[in-house]
Amino acid sequence: MTYGNSVIEANLAQDNLTLATDSVVGYPFSCIKKATGGSFPPQGVLGLGRGPLSFVSQSQTLYKSTFSYCLPSFKSSNFSGTLRLGTNGQPINMKYTPLLVNPRRTSLYYVNLIGIRVGSKVVNIPPSALAFNPNT
Repeated sequence: MTYGNSVIEANLAQDNLTLATDSVVGYPFSCIKKATGGSFPPQGVLGLGRGPLSFVSQSQTLYKSTFSYCLPSFKSSNFSGTLRLGTNGQPINMKYTPLLVNPRRTSLYYVNLIGIRVGSKVVNIPPSALAFNPNT
């Protein structure tokens, strides 16, 4: 399979995965045999996309396809971010945007871009250039 600009050779396996007291029975995962290229992290990948083998899809009955992932600041040396699964325990007053589905790439997430700002200045771009278009 490919991931970014990497090529990965792996075996696909299946086992029960337990997180705290939650179990995902028959969870598919891969054991990497060989990876070439520069975009594959050495510790592996947790699939959070909409594809059928992703963790989000496989744990849908437990977590209702709900998660939040707080990305750390690139300046932070001691914070690696947080991943919260399911509807319980999500941050209070969390800001979010509705996610769109592209019928051509259903496993990915898309957001509606309404503008670009550099500092306090709005970049003059026609809304039609920013509108979501699954063909482009």
